[in-house]
This record gives sequence, structure tokens and C-alpha cells, in this order.
Amino acid sequence: MKKNLIFDLDGTLWDATKQIAAAWENEGKAFFGLSYSISVLKVKEEMGKTMDVIAKDISPSNINELDIAKFGKACFEAENAYLSVHPGKLYDKEIETLKKLKTIGFDLFIVSNCQKGYIENYLKIIDPCIFKSYLCYGDTNASKDVTIKKLMDKFDLEDAIYIGDTYKDEESSHKAGIKFIHASYGFGKSLNPEGVIASFPELIEVALNLYKIYYK
Repeated sequence: MKKNLIFDLDGTLWDATKQIAAAWENEGKAFFGLSYSISVLKVKEEMGKTMDVIAKDISPSNINELDIAKFGKACFEAENAYLSVHPGKLYDKEIETLKKLKTIGFDLFIVSNCQKGYIENYLKIIDPCIFKSYLCYGDTNASKDVTIKKLMDKFDLEDAIYIGDTYKDEESSHKAGIKFIHASYGFGKSLNPEGVIASFPELIEVALNLYKIYYK
């Protein structure tokens, strides 16, 4: 039986919060004036949310829906452009671990609540052949559980494990009917994961054990 792992991106595969904060703040100053600012902590709080929710969260409270959408679009485009030159930071022994997972029989995928072009910036700094495919909110305009299901349907996956760093990731995994591994080194907490990893290399043992328990 083929084993499948689906990864979240932010807080799981890389940390790009400093770069994102810089891109969003530049756009905010252009839209709303030089007093606009956004912290790395605020960016971390937004990670895992869908693009429409993020746009509203980082806009001033007195802005109408149309301007929120325009600002969000500008931020996400600026983010992609900035990350193409200033990529996020990978986690320790990440590429080595991903390659080993693939070697021992796992197919690897990414599902993220990001815009089109964002995952591609991540793939530029690793071996893009490591991952079989990916899907994002920008492709589906749907919640993460729906996007997970769409990816699984596309590749006819009977089972999978999702790896993410927040409770929203856990919730989406369980709604999609799959197990969840919490990357506790990331940005958020988890309530009832089937597995936990405190560092990237731990994923090999935890993923293998979960497949033995749940997918015999």
C-alpha cells in the first residue's frame, strides 16, 4: 500500500513570516500611509487562515469590503514577488528528511491556504521533484479540508496523513477524514493530534508508526 503525507507550508515546511511582514507593511504604507505597520507576531497569528480572512484581519477597521479585497490582492502579489528574491527559512534537516521519506515509500504533497505562486517560491529552494503535487486556496477558493479532499480525489488517495502546526490544520485534517501530525516547532498549538513532532527528522518514525496503527 502506498503511503501518503500531505504537508502544510507555513510553520511546517518553512518560516517566511519576516519576509511576509516586510511585504505586507510596504503595501500597507502605500495604501494607508506611513503609520501602517505589521509585526512578525501578527503575521504568525494569520498563518493558516484563508486569504480573504487574512486580508480583512490586516486591513484598518474602517475600510470597506472592496478596498479590503484590493489591499489583500496587492499584499499577496507583493509577498510572492518578495519571496522570489528573499525566500523563507527551512527547518533543520528538512530536505534530508523529505528525501528519505520519499525513498522509503511515501508520496509527498502540499496543501496550503495560500495564493497561487506561493508554494512555487518554496519549491524553488528545494528539489522540486521531492513533492508529487500540491494544491492551494488560490486554486480551489475553498476551505482547507475541501482542498485536501480535492487533492486526494485527483490522485485517488485512499488514505493520507496531514502534517501541520495549528489547531486549524488539525480540524481540517479530521474534517477531511485523515489523521494529523502536529509540528509543534511551528506557530500554533493542537488539541488532539494522532502524532506530534518537535523537529523535522522525527517525522519519519512518527509517520511510519501511524501507518502501522491506522492503515494496516
